[in-house]
Amino acid sequence: MQHWTSEQYVSALRHDQSNPAFNPSLRQLLHVGYKIAAQMGDHYLNLLEICETSISRNVTENLYERHLKPLFVGDTGGDKS
Repeated sequence: MQHWTSEQYVSALRHDQSNPAFNPSLRQLLHVGYKIAAQMGDHYLNLLEICETSISRNVTENLYERHLKPLFVGDTGGDKS
């Protein structure tokens, strides 16, 4: 994993079951890792601040486009995770 490009990492992580690079085990591992990250305190929080723009964009896309929009606007044809 340390030799992956950012595109390879995102492809493995983003919940897009039509993408052959999607890896549900990696996704689950990261969900479990949030507790460990929280225990890192300021180091983790500082990284969140540094990466806020990217994180915000991706969280908004995931929550709005893939969860809320299909409920209130109709099925957009996307994978619901």
